[in-house]
Amino acid sequence: MVSSFVAALLILLIARQAAGYPCTPARRADCPKPPGGLALQQVPQFVTVTWDDAVTSQSYGIVQQILGGLRRRNGCPIPSTYFVTAQDTVPAAVQALYLSGNEIATHTLTHVKYPSAQEIVGCRDWLVNATGIPRQRINGFRTPFLLHNATTRRALAAAGFLYDSSLPDSAPSAISPSVRQRAFPYRMDAGIPQTCETGSCSASERWPLWEVPLWAAADAAGRPIASMDPAGDAFEIYKRELGWRLGGNRAPLGLFLHAGAESAPERVAQLRKFVQYAAAQQDVWFVTNQQLLAWMAQPVPASTVAAQLGCKPPADIAAGVKACAAFVSDCNFGSWDGRKCRCVCMGEGAPGGFCRSRMGECSLSC
Repeated sequence: MVSSFVAALLILLIARQAAGYPCTPARRADCPKPPGGLALQQVPQFVTVTWDDAVTSQSYGIVQQILGGLRRRNGCPIPSTYFVTAQDTVPAAVQALYLSGNEIATHTLTHVKYPSAQEIVGCRDWLVNATGIPRQRINGFRTPFLLHNATTRRALAAAGFLYDSSLPDSAPSAISPSVRQRAFPYRMDAGIPQTCETGSCSASERWPLWEVPLWAAADAAGRPIASMDPAGDAFEIYKRELGWRLGGNRAPLGLFLHAGAESAPERVAQLRKFVQYAAAQQDVWFVTNQQLLAWMAQPVPASTVAAQLGCKPPADIAAGVKACAAFVSDCNFGSWDGRKCRCVCMGEGAPGGFCRSRMGECSLSC
């Protein structure tokens, strides 16, 4: 009797939650509508930056060139969401990212197509064990090559994930009628409203998951370019996308990136220029996917969103796990030591050896 009551209550709660976000296969026209009945001028313009694949010394350094030192108007560092592949990832680099306010999510153990539950959940287990980040804080997923199916979503739901972010959306589409009217994130409790461009999905699927679509960038004529790493001048592409949203329904803008594809000096400069430009615009806020979904669940006006976001760094690395709050991607004349959380220099402290600079790399003669 008790279990039946609990099950019925859970169904009721899910139904109420789904009703609050009416983007469903039966109500696709509602997908571009902001949540909570907010008037358009009250809707914050969110921008989310995501990075896929292993967090290595090289990828860490590229992201720092693009985002390092940049801040939101409330003084918080510009955050990102990292979809991490376990293979080749440096745990100390992940810790440093997490402890500076970034979100850590999963991207499988070994970057395989149509991953198994072992690949999906195993990556989260590895991250928990290797970095000490609490399991409940790692609750997002993106599938490699954006290849997904019902089995993928079943594994996510069974493992208690909060959201998936694997379904590209190129306007015009079933949920985004134009580049100025893009869909907001939605829940899958009442089905999947998207027509999947990659992998496979069905409108009849129902999962207790959010979906953060990969909104494809478009050219000046509104023709889709790509959802990830769009070719061309990144500053002009994303400035145009931001302008469309600010002049439209203020749906979130996503910069969906791979560090390796953004390493050219001109590309680094273009992306950094855009982030600086966007962060200075009225009501524009860079957020992690978790922060975006927290707002979707409890939407507040743009005038009060700063209080909802905050920027207190986490302090919940598991006891007994060495936590590196900083990471140096290039030690120069030395190598990173995860046990000491610093670069160890060649001939350190000895005549003719190398010592650490103020930035932590081994670049000074002792």
